[in-house]
Amino acid sequence: MIRTLLLSASRALAATLALALAACAHAPPPAITSPLQGSPSEPVTSTYSEALTCIAAYAAAQSYPAPRVAIGHISDMTGAQDSFLGRRFTQGATLMAMTAASRAGFRLVERFDMGVVQVDLDYARRGMVQDAPSVVRAPVAGQIQGADLYIVGGITEFNPNIRSSGGSAFVGPKLAGDLAMSVRRNSAVFDLALDLRLVDARSTDVLAVRSLRKQVRAVELEGGLLGLSSPVSDVTAGSRALEPAQTAIREMVDRAVYEFATTLYALDPRSCLETGTARPLDGATTPGPAPLQPRPVIPAPPSPSSSSIGSNAGAALETPAPPSLPIVPQSSASDRGAAANSNRRESRPARAAKRHAHVTPQRIPGEHRSAVTTEDVRCPPTLPPKLRGRTA
Repeated sequence: MIRTLLLSASRALAATLALALAACAHAPPPAITSPLQGSPSEPVTSTYSEALTCIAAYAAAQSYPAPRVAIGHISDMTGAQDSFLGRRFTQGATLMAMTAASRAGFRLVERFDMGVVQVDLDYARRGMVQDAPSVVRAPVAGQIQGADLYIVGGITEFNPNIRSSGGSAFVGPKLAGDLAMSVRRNSAVFDLALDLRLVDARSTDVLAVRSLRKQVRAVELEGGLLGLSSPVSDVTAGSRALEPAQTAIREMVDRAVYEFATTLYALDPRSCLETGTARPLDGATTPGPAPLQPRPVIPAPPSPSSSSIGSNAGAALETPAPPSLPIVPQSSASDRGAAANSNRRESRPARAAKRHAHVTPQRIPGEHRSAVTTEDVRCPPTLPPKLRGRTA
């Protein structure tokens, strides 16, 4: 009897499992879970973003173009590490400086990540890059714009917990009946420092240096309520706020770039911050563009001979060399051998005169020349006040 009942129960269970598996095989797939949506994305700004935009409006209203600026490495030099999160401070201060320089109206030229440009140039030299089905890209002399200035520096200080404070209060049941209350407040302060410099890319003169410090604060509040009557109850609430350290670094970078721009354009640094309108410093003027000056053609000295070595060598040595020499055409092995034998027969002044002889390169279309330079330098007709009067 018992055996019969067990056999019947096992058969019923097997049938139920079979039906359940069949239902699962034909069940619809589960619905896709929608991810939690946070706040929408928005532009990243700082306290100095509007001031940078004010500088850009002033630069656009001038009769000369803004200088070309490159951003070098702005590294985290503090070495601060977190056991779980890694580096405590941003490794992207260089990108922050690029954004700030763009907002200030500077013309940016890329020098930070030249990997793609270098690969394209290497392939173009081999004839492997095409711009259209029938157009092969060829490298052209002067196709990359030069930088007038560049910004470089680093995050140089991290001073943790330069000050912390806290306090708590507890009220027992004798004062509040059968309730006990507690309140606690803690605060901490640490600071960061950033050092940046603005460098003339041609002469490597350091035009301006900025060293900025920013204190970052943290606050923690906590309160609790404990009921001692039966049943015992406990309620605790609190909040914690920490000023973003990465945002503090962005604010310092923006301020440094803003002050660099006011130095270049000889502006009152308070004008854009207080009134939203750039104002030159007292006594500073912003003249119009200088007229383009034709480039003087320097004739090449004649080939030295035994009778003219003494008279022509000195003049050839006084001729200034151009900043960029034309590409020398390839010569055969026999030509190179003959030239080497000729050089050995000539005296030292004659060889020096040949080295200084040059051919005037053709002017590149669209190239600007400055009246305040003495060399063939590609630069705007007029530069910001800080850069006027410099030579290449």
